[in-house]
Amino acid sequence: MTPEQAIYRIDAKAHAWRLPAGPPIDFDDLTIAAVATTQGAQLTQIDAALYGGTVSGTAQLGWESGLHAKGQL
Repeated sequence: MTPEQAIYRIDAKAHAWRLPAGPPIDFDDLTIAAVATTQGAQLTQIDAALYGGTVSGTAQLGWESGLHAKGQL
């Protein structure tokens, strides 16, 4: 995570990782590139391997008034 004034640039990789909240989704591999602020995050790259397949896309997360997400996978 790299702070850039009021935003944070995030580059993350995980192996054999489970979502910490929500449905128990297990990822074999996960790569995410994002830019986050105090109001939400723009995930500009999502690449994942899970359950014998792969998925890629982008998403927007918001947490200013409750957690919400939308994206294209």
